[in-house]
Amino acid sequence: MSFPYKNPISSLQVGTTQSVPLSNTYGLGYSVNNIGGYMEVYSLNDLIYSIPTGTTGSIEYSGNTIPIEFTKGNGNVWSPDVLVLASDNISSGRRRLGMLVYVYEEDQVYQFHISGYTSLFTAATASTNCVTISEYGTLVKNNTSQGQDLINAWTASTIEDVSGYTSTNASWRKFVTSSSGGTGGVGGSGTAGYIPKWSTSTNLTNSLIRDNGITVSIGAPSSSSAILEIASTSQGVLFPRMTQLERIAISSPTAGLIVYQTDSPDGLYIYKVGGWTQII
Repeated sequence: MSFPYKNPISSLQVGTTQSVPLSNTYGLGYSVNNIGGYMEVYSLNDLIYSIPTGTTGSIEYSGNTIPIEFTKGNGNVWSPDVLVLASDNISSGRRRLGMLVYVYEEDQVYQFHISGYTSLFTAATASTNCVTISEYGTLVKNNTSQGQDLINAWTASTIEDVSGYTSTNASWRKFVTSSSGGTGGVGGSGTAGYIPKWSTSTNLTNSLIRDNGITVSIGAPSSSSAILEIASTSQGVLFPRMTQLERIAISSPTAGLIVYQTDSPDGLYIYKVGGWTQII
């Protein structure tokens, strides 16, 4: 089925803005809930959703800056954990997929993401007596493994570059804007002087190539007397490999060109003024 998205609405219709109690996990009581979007917090701790030890019932913990609407059960079939999604099915409490949060201590914007969300939601709705969808919201219970997986995704608060999480598996990912002013969605970190490479489709890291302005090196150190250095204690260098006919067919070879000839007489050949010479 297609994903059941619609604007999040509240069953409470009011004509004026209402304030929200400090411990309340719900969005503002507009016809369309004021959830998700953009907000500012002080530290990374404000991105973390916590359930105090031993707490059951509706989790209205004031320590949760961006809470979800969640009820902790007693651990038996009669009292399951229950996640409440808004009627858009991509938001809960004050948290919404794609929302942006600026963290002051880090001077960094983070975006909330759940990998494979449509598949998680579809699996939960297909499991028996797990999901109840109404006009004003969706209830998800943990009485099936699929329901538990969806709840785990919403209660997770993993953060990129914290405790080993990366841009590919964190629920809060660094949001990076490109130099042209658009949203590039590219993250990562590296060391000055190293040429970057794509470690994933959206993440950059160091490659083996280093340029210090004097020498380009592949591997570790760089020598100031060399324009190019290849450093390794376990690997060698492979020159272009070709047959004699392919070597002779090279158009306008430059003096100093080196190739390895694979057929007899095989070996390394260098082009000097006047012709090719076998050197090894």
